[in-house]
Amino acid sequence: MTVSVCKVLARDLFVAKEPDAKQIATALEHAGINYADALGDVQALLDRAGAFGGRQAKATALSAMTLAQIALWARHAQKARGQQAEVVMRGNAMPRPTMAELRNAAIEKRNAVHAEINAEFSEDCKTEDARFDREHDAAGAEYQRIRARPRPDHARPQEVRDRKLAEADYKLDDELKTLYLQFAVPDNRL
Repeated sequence: MTVSVCKVLARDLFVAKEPDAKQIATALEHAGINYADALGDVQALLDRAGAFGGRQAKATALSAMTLAQIALWARHAQKARGQQAEVVMRGNAMPRPTMAELRNAAIEKRNAVHAEINAEFSEDCKTEDARFDREHDAAGAEYQRIRARPRPDHARPQEVRDRKLAEADYKLDDELKTLYLQFAVPDNRL
């Protein structure tokens, strides 16, 4: 419908340099668009645009050709908003998802992947913490066992030393006795 309206406008209006409002109204009526409705649609668009820009414009102040172009665009935008295109999949007509729905679905998918990765990370952290705790507890138990043991009194090494010293003294005494006897010197050590 919009293409046919454009063809009518191109054929009827572009012949003249600047069509007037009556010519535009006739061309729009010929295309099935009411001029008053088109004027209202254009004014609504201008009001909405003025709310963002701060300047208010009147549809009646526009040139006739600008008014026609905006009216056609407004009508096309209304149809696009009002009628959602249908996608036929395997014989079933399904509404085509909007970009916002597709974006939200992608965000939900990403969030699910992030949640799965974070869950795996948490499990790995718990496993690492448990291993560290086991090692730390084992080391702590070993430390407590060693700490509870009394300080060594060196009794066993002392016995060994004393026995070795006694043997060394006994050998020395034997050697000295042998020398005294060999040289017939009286042993007064006794």
